[in-house]
Amino acid sequence: GVPSVFDVPLICEDCTMCCNSRSECYPTEETNIQKSNFSSYKEFSWVFFVSVIGFAITICLASYTLDKYKHRSEPNQTNLQRRKSMKRRAK
Repeated sequence: GVPSVFDVPLICEDCTMCCNSRSECYPTEETNIQKSNFSSYKEFSWVFFVSVIGFAITICLASYTLDKYKHRSEPNQTNLQRRKSMKRRAK
């Protein structure tokens, strides 16, 4: 496998075990990332990062909408200023 102690490493596509120069052997199987159809950890990281950002934006928008919904009957600052100026003109 690669990296190897040999100048020309042995490449075996169908091998079930891969051993290093210290005689430590590991089964050659797909990682969980590869099983999820991602080509690399970099691709998975981008998808994860975009998902986290998207989730945060969704939570912010939901919070803003809920706050507007809860306080919809309360007069806002602009309406209060208009009412005060109308009262002044009426006097």
